[in-house]
Amino acid sequence: MRKKSNAKEKVATDKSKKNKLSSISNSHANDDKSSKVKDNIKKKHKDLGSASRSKGVYLLPNLFTIGNIFSGFFAIVSSVNGKYEIAAIAIFVAMIFDLLDGRVARLINAQSEFGAQLDSLADVISFGITPALVLYNWSFLELKEVGWGQAAWLGSFLYVACVALRLAKFNMQVTEEEDPSLIALSKRYFFGLPCPAAAALIASLIWMSESYSWNKTVMGFVSVGVAILISLTMVSNILYRSFKDLDLKSHVKFILLIWIVIAYMVFWRYPAQTLFGMSVLYFISGPVVFAINLFKRNKK
Repeated sequence: MRKKSNAKEKVATDKSKKNKLSSISNSHANDDKSSKVKDNIKKKHKDLGSASRSKGVYLLPNLFTIGNIFSGFFAIVSSVNGKYEIAAIAIFVAMIFDLLDGRVARLINAQSEFGAQLDSLADVISFGITPALVLYNWSFLELKEVGWGQAAWLGSFLYVACVALRLAKFNMQVTEEEDPSLIALSKRYFFGLPCPAAAALIASLIWMSESYSWNKTVMGFVSVGVAILISLTMVSNILYRSFKDLDLKSHVKFILLIWIVIAYMVFWRYPAQTLFGMSVLYFISGPVVFAINLFKRNKK
């Protein structure tokens, strides 16, 4: 009996030892698995960190875009301080930066998705919010005295909303696939008035009014009407020439250089008048061409 009981105790102890060994080995295996998982997570984080650090942004084109935003913000500050002529000039400076950033990016092959998104946001600020706030500060007090104060901020809000809608529509057209005919047409024309041209019309109107000291009450009503008109034109499908197909490397006649020199002289002497005239001509060019094409279709 004692031998049997001793044999049973040995078997039990052997089983307990085996269970302990198996549990220890399982725990070591689990520790190894968890350590491997932790190492993999750390490697992934390191890879993501190095990838994010290696992914930089192009400096030169984005410097022009930041200059665009700075000019727009400076125009807002100037209008708050009552310096409307300087605010109008700052909007045109923002247009120059906006014109250069894309050209420079294509010239040095530094185009990127980050630059495109930053440029779109800069357009909302400099050519959407900025002209609207400058217009609001310029015309609100005068219209408020005659009981039309709400017309100023409602017209300004409509302008900002249409700029945002236009840019969203433009970004959607760029990302989506289009018909070949529409792609060819978009290389030569804008669908609707571009927001820099709309901002130029508002800025030149304010600049002209400040230069000639026009009646601010009358100009307040005029500016609100102009803001509503160009807001609707921006979200329309009226075609405006983009001049993207203009070849600056081609040979031109010598007489054209003479006219360019004369244009420089006129602009230097009458900057506000020149910019206002160019803005008005570009604004009416779209409806005029649209009316001519419509007349030709009806005539056929």
